[in-house]
Amino acid sequence: TIREPLGVVAGILPWNSPTQMFGRVVGPALAMGNTVVLKPAEDACLSVLRLAEMAMEAGLPEGVLNVVTGYGAEAGAALTAHPAIDFISFTGSPEVGTLVQQSAAVNHVGVTLELGGKSPHILFDDADFRAALPIITNSIIVNSGQTCVAGSRLLVQASAIDEVGELFGAHFRSLSAGPHDVECDLGPLIN
Repeated sequence: TIREPLGVVAGILPWNSPTQMFGRVVGPALAMGNTVVLKPAEDACLSVLRLAEMAMEAGLPEGVLNVVTGYGAEAGAALTAHPAIDFISFTGSPEVGTLVQQSAAVNHVGVTLELGGKSPHILFDDADFRAALPIITNSIIVNSGQTCVAGSRLLVQASAIDEVGELFGAHFRSLSAGPHDVECDLGPLIN
Protein backbone atom coordinates (compact mmCIF):
# COMPACT_ATOMS: atom_id res chain seq x y z
CA THR A 1 0.00 0.00 0.00
CA ILE A 2 1.27 3.43 -0.91
CA ARG A 3 -0.16 6.22 1.18
CA GLU A 4 -0.30 9.51 -0.66
CA PRO A 5 -2.31 12.72 -0.36
CA LEU A 6 -5.67 12.93 -2.06
CA GLY A 7 -5.44 16.68 -2.68
CA VAL A 8 -8.22 18.92 -1.45
CA VAL A 9 -10.40 17.43 1.28
CA ALA A 10 -13.76 19.02 1.99
CA GLY A 11 -15.10 18.59 5.52
CA ILE A 12 -18.72 19.38 6.27
CA LEU A 13 -19.11 19.46 10.04
CA PRO A 14 -22.16 19.06 12.29
CA TRP A 15 -23.21 21.60 14.90
CA ASN A 16 -23.20 19.27 17.91
CA SER A 17 -19.43 18.74 18.34
CA PRO A 18 -17.68 21.34 16.19
CA THR A 19 -14.28 21.34 17.91
CA GLN A 20 -14.08 17.56 18.16
CA MET A 21 -15.11 17.15 14.52
CA PHE A 22 -12.63 19.84 13.48
CA GLY A 23 -9.82 17.72 14.93
CA ARG A 24 -11.21 14.48 13.54
CA VAL A 25 -11.34 15.84 9.99
CA VAL A 26 -8.48 18.34 9.86
CA GLY A 27 -5.82 16.38 11.77
CA PRO A 28 -5.72 13.24 9.60
CA ALA A 29 -6.20 15.18 6.34
CA LEU A 30 -3.29 17.54 7.04
CA ALA A 31 -1.10 14.74 8.43
CA MET A 32 -1.45 12.96 5.07
CA GLY A 33 -0.42 16.08 3.15
CA ASN A 34 -3.82 17.27 1.96
CA THR A 35 -5.30 20.73 2.05
CA VAL A 36 -8.68 21.20 3.72
CA VAL A 37 -11.80 23.25 3.10
CA LEU A 38 -14.20 23.13 6.06
CA LYS A 39 -17.85 24.05 6.03
CA PRO A 40 -19.08 24.23 9.64
CA ALA A 41 -22.75 24.05 10.52
CA GLU A 42 -24.44 27.43 10.30
CA ASP A 43 -25.65 27.02 13.90
CA ALA A 44 -22.15 26.49 15.32
CA CYS A 45 -19.38 28.02 13.23
CA LEU A 46 -17.57 30.32 15.70
CA SER A 47 -15.41 27.66 17.36
CA VAL A 48 -14.33 26.31 13.95
CA LEU A 49 -13.44 29.82 12.79
CA ARG A 50 -11.40 30.39 15.95
CA LEU A 51 -9.57 27.07 15.64
CA ALA A 52 -8.67 27.87 12.02
CA GLU A 53 -7.46 31.29 13.13
CA MET A 54 -5.31 29.70 15.84
CA ALA A 55 -3.85 27.28 13.29
CA MET A 56 -2.80 30.24 11.15
CA GLU A 57 -1.33 32.01 14.17
CA ALA A 58 0.64 28.83 14.96
CA GLY A 59 2.21 28.91 11.51
CA LEU A 60 0.03 26.74 9.28
CA PRO A 61 0.76 27.94 5.73
CA GLU A 62 -1.84 30.11 4.06
CA GLY A 63 -4.31 28.16 1.93
CA VAL A 64 -3.73 24.81 3.66
CA LEU A 65 -6.79 25.17 5.89
CA ASN A 66 -9.79 27.12 4.65
CA VAL A 67 -13.20 27.70 6.21
CA VAL A 68 -16.33 28.46 4.22
CA THR A 69 -19.40 29.50 6.19
CA GLY A 70 -22.98 29.54 5.00
CA TYR A 71 -26.06 27.42 4.72
CA GLY A 72 -25.75 23.83 3.64
CA ALA A 73 -28.10 24.22 0.69
CA GLU A 74 -25.83 26.94 -0.70
CA ALA A 75 -22.28 26.68 0.66
CA GLY A 76 -22.32 22.93 1.33
CA ALA A 77 -23.87 22.12 -2.04
CA ALA A 78 -21.34 24.32 -3.86
CA LEU A 79 -18.48 22.68 -1.99
CA THR A 80 -19.55 19.09 -2.71
CA ALA A 81 -20.10 19.90 -6.39
CA HIS A 82 -16.81 21.74 -6.88
CA PRO A 83 -14.53 20.00 -9.40
CA ALA A 84 -11.38 20.84 -7.40
CA ILE A 85 -12.51 18.75 -4.39
CA ASP A 86 -10.80 15.35 -4.20
CA PHE A 87 -12.49 13.83 -1.15
CA ILE A 88 -15.45 14.71 1.08
CA SER A 89 -16.09 13.99 4.75
CA PHE A 90 -19.66 14.63 5.87
CA THR A 91 -21.31 14.18 9.24
CA GLY A 92 -25.01 14.90 9.49
CA SER A 93 -28.44 13.63 8.58
CA PRO A 94 -29.09 10.69 6.28
CA GLU A 95 -31.17 12.95 4.02
CA VAL A 96 -28.35 15.45 3.46
CA GLY A 97 -25.82 12.61 3.27
CA THR A 98 -27.69 11.29 0.25
CA LEU A 99 -27.40 14.70 -1.42
CA VAL A 100 -23.68 14.89 -0.62
CA GLN A 101 -23.07 11.44 -2.05
CA GLN A 102 -25.04 12.20 -5.21
CA SER A 103 -23.17 15.47 -5.71
CA ALA A 104 -19.79 13.81 -5.17
CA ALA A 105 -20.65 11.06 -7.65
CA VAL A 106 -20.85 13.56 -10.50
CA ASN A 107 -17.09 14.25 -10.13
CA HIS A 108 -16.20 10.68 -9.03
CA VAL A 109 -15.10 11.90 -5.61
CA GLY A 110 -14.75 9.59 -2.63
CA VAL A 111 -16.95 10.30 0.38
CA THR A 112 -16.97 9.32 4.02
CA LEU A 113 -20.43 9.65 5.55
CA GLU A 114 -21.35 9.54 9.24
CA LEU A 115 -25.11 9.68 9.27
CA GLY A 116 -27.40 10.09 12.25
CA GLY A 117 -26.90 6.88 14.14
CA LYS A 118 -29.11 6.16 17.13
CA SER A 119 -27.57 3.53 19.35
CA PRO A 120 -29.70 1.09 21.33
CA HIS A 121 -29.28 -0.13 24.89
CA ILE A 122 -30.28 -3.70 25.52
CA LEU A 123 -31.55 -4.84 28.92
CA PHE A 124 -32.14 -8.49 29.72
CA ASP A 125 -34.29 -9.58 32.63
CA ASP A 126 -31.24 -10.60 34.73
CA ALA A 127 -29.68 -7.09 34.58
CA ASP A 128 -29.38 -4.78 37.60
CA PHE A 129 -31.90 -2.20 36.39
CA ARG A 130 -31.12 0.35 39.12
CA ALA A 131 -27.38 0.21 38.32
CA ALA A 132 -28.13 0.59 34.60
CA LEU A 133 -30.50 3.54 35.11
CA PRO A 134 -27.93 6.38 35.52
CA ILE A 135 -25.68 5.07 32.75
CA ILE A 136 -28.51 4.71 30.27
CA THR A 137 -30.01 8.04 31.32
CA ASN A 138 -26.73 9.88 30.73
CA SER A 139 -26.27 8.21 27.37
CA ILE A 140 -29.72 9.29 26.27
CA ILE A 141 -29.61 12.91 27.47
CA VAL A 142 -25.94 13.80 26.84
CA ASN A 143 -25.84 17.01 24.79
CA SER A 144 -29.63 17.13 25.17
CA GLY A 145 -29.84 13.92 23.14
CA GLN A 146 -28.47 15.77 20.13
CA THR A 147 -25.63 13.46 19.20
CA CYS A 148 -25.34 10.52 16.85
CA VAL A 149 -24.01 8.30 19.64
CA ALA A 150 -26.92 8.98 21.99
CA GLY A 151 -28.39 5.75 23.33
CA SER A 152 -31.80 6.89 22.26
CA ARG A 153 -33.42 3.46 22.09
CA LEU A 154 -33.92 1.01 24.95
CA LEU A 155 -34.60 -2.60 23.99
CA VAL A 156 -35.91 -4.65 26.90
CA GLN A 157 -36.47 -8.39 27.21
CA ALA A 158 -40.22 -8.95 27.17
CA SER A 159 -40.30 -10.53 30.62
CA ALA A 160 -38.82 -7.33 32.16
CA ILE A 161 -40.75 -4.68 30.22
CA ASP A 162 -43.20 -3.79 33.01
CA GLU A 163 -40.54 -3.40 35.72
CA VAL A 164 -38.15 -1.47 33.46
CA GLY A 165 -40.99 0.68 32.12
CA GLU A 166 -42.07 1.72 35.62
CA LEU A 167 -38.53 2.41 36.84
CA PHE A 168 -37.32 4.30 33.78
CA GLY A 169 -40.65 6.08 33.21
CA ALA A 170 -40.66 7.49 36.76
CA HIS A 171 -37.03 8.50 36.46
CA PHE A 172 -37.43 10.29 33.12
CA ARG A 173 -40.57 12.10 34.31
CA SER A 174 -38.45 13.54 37.14
CA LEU A 175 -35.78 15.03 34.86
CA SER A 176 -35.72 18.76 34.22
CA ALA A 177 -34.70 20.67 31.11
CA GLY A 178 -33.74 24.32 30.81
CA PRO A 179 -31.14 26.88 29.77
CA HIS A 180 -27.45 26.22 30.34
CA ASP A 181 -27.17 28.64 33.26
CA VAL A 182 -29.83 26.93 35.39
CA GLU A 183 -29.34 23.75 37.41
CA CYS A 184 -31.10 21.08 35.36
CA ASP A 185 -30.58 17.61 33.95
CA LEU A 186 -30.37 18.56 30.32
CA GLY A 187 -29.98 21.79 28.41
CA PRO A 188 -31.72 23.46 25.47
CA LEU A 189 -31.92 22.30 21.87
CA ILE A 190 -29.75 23.98 19.22
CA ASN A 191 -32.73 25.24 17.20
